[in-house]
Amino acid sequence: MPTVYLALALAAIQASDAAARSAAVGAARSWARNGDPVEAKRVAQESLQHRVDGPEVTAIDLACAPTACTWPQGVASATVTLSVSLPIVPALPGVPALTSVSATADYPVARFGRDGATR
Repeated sequence: MPTVYLALALAAIQASDAAARSAAVGAARSWARNGDPVEAKRVAQESLQHRVDGPEVTAIDLACAPTACTWPQGVASATVTLSVSLPIVPALPGVPALTSVSATADYPVARFGRDGATR
C-alpha cells in the first residue's frame, strides 16, 4: 500500500509540475510579446483550466530584465506557483495534505523591442 500511495503522490506532483511549466512558458511568452501583465496572467490561468483535477494557483509573478519588457533583447520572466493536494492524505495522520510546485520560464523580447524601435 505505501508503494501505491507513493506512486499516486509522485504522479500528482509530476502532473502539477508539467502544468506549472506550461503556464509559466505561456505567461512569459505573452508578457514578452504584448507587455500586458493582465493578459499574461490570464494566459497562465487559462492553460491551467483544462486540467480536470486542477491544482490551486498560489501565485503568478512577472518580471523583466534588464529593466522593461519593451527594451530590445530584454527577457520576460514568469513564475507560476501551484498548491497541489496529495491523494488519500486525509486518511493518513501526520502527512501534509498540500505541497507546493513552482516553475519559472524566461522568454526573450524581440531583437528590436516590442514596438520595433531600437534604443
